[in-house]
Amino acid sequence: MPDKRRSNYVVWREGKAPDFVLEILSPSTKRKDIAEKPALYWRMGAQEYFQFDPDRRTEPRLAGWRFEAERRAEDEAALEKRVAALEARLGRESGD
Repeated sequence: MPDKRRSNYVVWREGKAPDFVLEILSPSTKRKDIAEKPALYWRMGAQEYFQFDPDRRTEPRLAGWRFEAERRAEDEAALEKRVAALEARLGRESGD
């Protein structure tokens, strides 16, 4: 990738998924991001995906996934279990 400044990353312009993604969670989209984004970036071909909660409302504040290319063909169930565990923890913390 050429070294250039950009305010966002558009996959179809860049020609590939980002290798590394750091998502800053916001209160308005946190539940959806935790539930959907790891699997989305896994399917897109990202190698690493992390979520950070600057408001300290999620534990752990920093959670991450490393997607190994040779394991992409495996059943997505393992990833979905990790996401479900994070959702359960988030629900307990918020009182749901």
